[in-house]
Amino acid sequence: MAESVLNTPDLKDLEEEELWDLINDNRHAISLGVRPCVLIPYLRQARVLTDLDEDEILTCLNFTNRGHMIDLLRVQGHNGAMALLESLMIHYPALYTRITGRQPSIEPSGFSGQSLLEEKDCLALEVEKLTVDCEMYQHRSTLFHNQLEEVQAERDKVSTISAYNEQISYSLASAPPFLMRSRPQALRITGRVLTVFFQGEIILNEIQVIGGNKTGVFVHDVTEGSSAHNTGVSPGSQILQLKYEREQRAVRMVLEDTTMEEALWALGQVQGPCHITLRPTYENLLQQLKNGEVMSGDSFYIRVNMTMQEDVAGSLAVKCNDIVHVTDTHHSIDGSWWASHVHPCHLEDLKSGTLPNYYRYTTTLYLKILFIIRKKTLSHEKQRAARIVITVSSKSFSPVGDGCVPSRCVTLMPYTLVSPRFPPICRPVLLLPTLLGRVLHKRLAEQDGYQICEPELLMASEHAIQMQKGEILEECDSKTHLCYTLQGVEKIMKRGTHCVLPLGLDCVRRLHRAEIFPIIIYIMCSERSLRKLRHKLRQNVLTESQVLECSCSEEPLLDKLPCLYQSIPPESWHDRATLIDTLKTVVTEEQQNIVWVESDTW
Repeated sequence: MAESVLNTPDLKDLEEEELWDLINDNRHAISLGVRPCVLIPYLRQARVLTDLDEDEILTCLNFTNRGHMIDLLRVQGHNGAMALLESLMIHYPALYTRITGRQPSIEPSGFSGQSLLEEKDCLALEVEKLTVDCEMYQHRSTLFHNQLEEVQAERDKVSTISAYNEQISYSLASAPPFLMRSRPQALRITGRVLTVFFQGEIILNEIQVIGGNKTGVFVHDVTEGSSAHNTGVSPGSQILQLKYEREQRAVRMVLEDTTMEEALWALGQVQGPCHITLRPTYENLLQQLKNGEVMSGDSFYIRVNMTMQEDVAGSLAVKCNDIVHVTDTHHSIDGSWWASHVHPCHLEDLKSGTLPNYYRYTTTLYLKILFIIRKKTLSHEKQRAARIVITVSSKSFSPVGDGCVPSRCVTLMPYTLVSPRFPPICRPVLLLPTLLGRVLHKRLAEQDGYQICEPELLMASEHAIQMQKGEILEECDSKTHLCYTLQGVEKIMKRGTHCVLPLGLDCVRRLHRAEIFPIIIYIMCSERSLRKLRHKLRQNVLTESQVLECSCSEEPLLDKLPCLYQSIPPESWHDRATLIDTLKTVVTEEQQNIVWVESDTW
């Protein structure tokens, strides 16, 4: 392995995003193979976790979010990544080598002046301390349980969720949470632009706007005699950005790709002198509106992370993991969007209706999660009622100037932005849980149009190059450099054949970077269904309890995938032959569908 890391920069010299790419490429291996209670003492000493973080992590292990520790460390940026890698180097050296391609070092830690050996002694004392504190945590757990009961009692006083929502006014004092997606650092200015200055009191009293999203935000009407009118602001101009002062700080807001909802919020913040950058003109949008081709300029696709039934006439019923096309973010004054279900095979809008906007839906999501935790509901059906997705980001509309550092925040996401992909024929196939996949891979690969991916033996220099390029999907043996590679998958795909992947979940992110989108199939397991495969399990030196445990461990990690997956219920097959037939049917259906890929929520 020493040969494979020559001429590679030290981990401390890597940028924050490079470090987190290494970790996220192995996120599921860390979530499944690491016991957080072993790493937490070191992470606490490195000051990247607090006692509250520790409580959250240990609590999440009782539910479904096994990757919560990684999520919390991601907020700490470069320090969080380095602390995690150093703790893995101490306690999980093999996993550290798999992630970084480096052998563990005994150099002093970057967070303390002690050697790793001394650090390990200190951590051993911390583990003893944790053992003594176990009773205290049990007591605190009882207190938390009592607090939850009190919260539930208060919640019961509210007759319905809608009544609760009515008590929450949609405040324009803060940005719509949907603005927390990443923004380009520079304007994509093309063509002639004009920046005008005018003294306005409330800009929305002087101009009306239409459009939004990729179409652009345009001035539709200007009040005659207003400051905007007198300075030359005219209908048909696209608003690119605003500059003004607020609380003695310069503020710049980029409106080039905002939704209508976001644009109205931004314009509503201007209550004084303002510089506005404009670009004419909007004839194309007007023609589309006149022809009924669009309702507004808004047009983007989202993945729904919480099931919501149709509650009032005209609302759109959605399920967790549905794909929805949003075409108007300012449909009504109550904060509703206008959206449509999308045909699975092509970009065609189906049934349409209203959806709560991001802010209102976030409130409902919090209540849904509280209900799940309260009831400790862990069945598959209840889990799919809410997909817990969090993101960390800085405010998109922040004051400019050297003294203003964007603050990071973690927030639940009721919707996540997705984009369509139309991959070529014969996508690879990944079967889960991985232990059950061992029983099915060879049999599936024997079918017409399928071939199993085989590992390749690489030279040390070739291994180092492919490791740096991210082309190694998984290592069988790091000492001999026996690996599954990206090139091996591509060779099978070029033959017009489905590549059966005998790999884990961490290969998905690496494949996506190469624009390869595997069909992910999760086979739901029960004791009864696994009895049908008892003989085959024994041939592979597996027990039913091992497969069930693997299934329970991997199922929560599916929510962290940046794409959709298909589930096969246990009652849909009765032996291995019918299960293989079911898998082939699912692959055929999925091959025809659009692949929806989430943006990186970090």
